[in-house]
Amino acid sequence: MLENVNPHIFPTFVHYSVFIFKWLIFVMLISQAPDSLHLKCCIKLSQLVSSSLAMKWAHAILFKQKRTQIQQSGFTQYKLPVRNGVVTVYKMGTGVPIWLVPSTLNSRNSFVPLMKTLAKHDVATITFDFPASIYQPTGKFKLSAAVDCFDDIGDQLLQPKTIICHSISTSVLANSNWLKQYKGHINLVSPFFDYYAYVLACGKKLGIYTRNYSKLIATTKKKEKQKFKRDSTSAILEAYANRITVFHDKEDPCSTYSDSFAFTKRNRIKLISTIGLGHNRGLHSRKLTNHLIQQMQQY
Repeated sequence: MLENVNPHIFPTFVHYSVFIFKWLIFVMLISQAPDSLHLKCCIKLSQLVSSSLAMKWAHAILFKQKRTQIQQSGFTQYKLPVRNGVVTVYKMGTGVPIWLVPSTLNSRNSFVPLMKTLAKHDVATITFDFPASIYQPTGKFKLSAAVDCFDDIGDQLLQPKTIICHSISTSVLANSNWLKQYKGHINLVSPFFDYYAYVLACGKKLGIYTRNYSKLIATTKKKEKQKFKRDSTSAILEAYANRITVFHDKEDPCSTYSDSFAFTKRNRIKLISTIGLGHNRGLHSRKLTNHLIQQMQQY
């Protein structure tokens, strides 16, 4: 009787059983609270089942952030209409205007200590939210939408004497039309000089396997209607090198310190280094604060 059994049935049965088992575990993990641990486990497991579907899912949640408002007192808030929605602008202090450009939905909260310090030195510090549509439909960041938003903001606000860009907002500034007519100082904190390096850094944090990096980039290019060339940010900013100062922590786990070192060395501009502050806490650096205060004293 066993002689009539197809010898390929058992291996096929095992294969599909393993496949179904993986998906059962995957669904079980998805049903849990979406904290970073569960999210990373789900991303890793989904790559074992289908790398293409995993990349689409990863891109959809890659830059998802929880929107919170700046709660501290002392801020003046007002709204600006932009093509992607409405922007909330936060201002503290009076005097020489400085813009602080956020990289994600919540990063402008990281600016609060710096804004409070600068406000004591006759400086008007201004930051804002990117509208939620930049992170839609499921929270993903779109560089092209952020650039359009930034240009709209620039058309409505008084031009600053100094601008501070953190992380991926370096690419937002570089790809904007507003930059072409800006004449002031540019300060880059923990910058990404390559948009796709930012995508990969976020993907790595999510648990994307190295072998799937190219698929994640391909998915991002497909989702972004506007194509951004690799290293386009550094190439654009080289034209403004005489007005740029770069701040970067040597132990930054996200953006690469060596990229900042190479950019500043190639263009003979100032690189101010720190150790132990990582990617976000560089905004709290005393070196950055002192540099900005000295910069503002020129006006």
